Amino acid sequence: MTEERIIRKMLFEDIEKLANAFIQQVWPGRREILKNYFLEQATGERQVLVAVDGTFLAAYITVIPSAKHGSFAGLYSELTDFNVFESFQRQGIGTALLDKAEQVGQNYSDVVSLGVALHRG
Repeated sequence: MTEERIIRKMLFEDIEKLANAFIQQVWPGRREILKNYFLEQATGERQVLVAVDGTFLAAYITVIPSAKHGSFAGLYSELTDFNVFESFQRQGIGTALLDKAEQVGQNYSDVVSLGVALHRG
């Protein structure tokens, strides 16, 4: 990432900015989900990484120390809820964020799994 792009843990004040970014894409705001993620981050149940491009939140992903569902439940860390907002796609931001999340996941297990959900749109 360039000098004006950083990856860091989510801050409380990011919740509103991320929710508004979803609304600008004509998606539901996800305010409650993001609040829960922040609370889970505070207890160590999850880490939320955000990519900041200048003054804008461009993307985020969550890292769960031990997968809760599926074939890898209880075995490996899991990357979930990976979102790069449309105006920041195809700029390498998502790749950099995913790389960082994988590094964080490897702090919990040698293998890092990817949780995937399918949706229309």
